[in-house]
Amino acid sequence: GGIRSSLMAILNNIYNEYDISIVVFSEDISAEDIEYFSRRKIRAIEAGILQNLIYTPGDYYVKKKRVVKIVLKGLIKLCIKLFSAKSMVAWSMKGLVKQLSNENFAAAISFTNDIWFDGWCMPGCNYLVSAIIARQKIGWIHAELDYLGLDNEKSKNTYEDFNKVVCVSDACRKEVMKACTDLIGK
Repeated sequence: GGIRSSLMAILNNIYNEYDISIVVFSEDISAEDIEYFSRRKIRAIEAGILQNLIYTPGDYYVKKKRVVKIVLKGLIKLCIKLFSAKSMVAWSMKGLVKQLSNENFAAAISFTNDIWFDGWCMPGCNYLVSAIIARQKIGWIHAELDYLGLDNEKSKNTYEDFNKVVCVSDACRKEVMKACTDLIGK
């Protein structure tokens, strides 16, 4: 989709200048993307089975006829409803955070957003970026706030550990600054 296209466009412009690592949360990634990373010496870090189940769209497992993963995805959704997305994400990220704790990144970018709806959050990469060591922590907002379900209180909690917040357009930036006053200056 649009976030993938945006990421690839940025990578095309910077891969020669920086050592880049990308955490891959979803199993729904093409062989072409993996090859693209490999050719450009971009390190792809596989997040793990729990993150795969949280972040991979259910229809991907249906198309691939992966019955066990469809059942596990359903159990993960049930756990998210019972225990909250935030606690499930924190629990599922512990191993990944530990794996990355020995690294000292110049910058960590949360390139996908948390999306809030029906009282719970479909997590983006914000938790991981908040938890790892990096000199700069950057959040990226790709969509309208109504779609993300983001308001001042949620943005304050989500982006409090971030140094910068990047908006995909000037219209998006203005909307964020108007609705999420705690992000002004970031």
